[in-house]
This record gives sequence, C-alpha cells and structure tokens, in this order.
Amino acid sequence: MNKKPFSMAVLLAVLISGTGLIPVLAQSVSPVSDFEYDLNGDGTGVVILKYVGKGGDIVIPDSIEDFPVVSVGCGFDNENVKTPITSVIFPDTITYIDTSFADTVKKIFFPRYCSYLMCFLGNCNALEAIRWPNTQTTIPFYVFCWHQCIVGSLMGRIGND
Repeated sequence: MNKKPFSMAVLLAVLISGTGLIPVLAQSVSPVSDFEYDLNGDGTGVVILKYVGKGGDIVIPDSIEDFPVVSVGCGFDNENVKTPITSVIFPDTITYIDTSFADTVKKIFFPRYCSYLMCFLGNCNALEAIRWPNTQTTIPFYVFCWHQCIVGSLMGRIGND
C-alpha cells in the first residue's frame, strides 16, 4: 500500500486547518429570514438591505428566491443590529458592498471578486481577521479609519501607486 498520497492528504488538511479555512467553509448559510432584502434596480439580483437575525456568525446566502445575492446595503452596524455579530461571510456572488459593521465583529470574509467595496471598519475594535477581495487593489478612503491595529499590520504589505 502506498502511504505517500494518504500522508500528503493528511498534511494538506492540517495545513488548511491551521489557516482557519476549514471552519469557514463548514459554517451553514444563515436563513433567509435573517435578512431584509429587495430586488436590485434592473431586477436581476437581490440586494440585502438589513440584518435582522439572532447575531453570532452570519453566512450570507448566495441566492434568495432563485436570484443571486449581488449587493449588501448599510444594515450591519450598531444602529441596525440588535444582537452581537461575531463574523460575516459574503458569498462570491456579491459585487457591491456599501455597509459598516457593528463593533462586535471579529472576522469578515469579503467576496473574492468585489468591484465596489465601501465599508467602514473603524469602529470594529474586536476585529481579528479579514479576507480581502482578490480584485480590490486599492483600499477605499475611511475603510480602516482610526483602526491602528489593522492599519499597522497592513502597511508593510501595501505597495504605493
């Protein structure tokens, strides 16, 4: 019996679990009833307007009522959320995010290919981890405003134009 492929698979699983990706992938999608939503202007996708769920870890669905979720509005901040949010995972169907987050958020996993990202993380003092979009080459104004922990850790990895 060849033990090399099995050993490589185990090693790969250990390495991935060390990066925190397995728990993210294992979380179940939040129920549609946790969100207020509407169709976008051209009727081709869903815009999430507000989070109204029980808090904790939020996994935004990639579709609602057979329409892709394409955008998230300003409904994840302290004014709109009544129960603490600890993490938010966006599906890769979302291309437009215009929101701020509650100060209890620890982890945010943005979609990989977001064309518009204007969110405010300045009040997220609990923030520990972010997955930034692959296509986002610039950091929008005020995203990390007054968040010295994140700004300091990113400065060494961000190049100049």
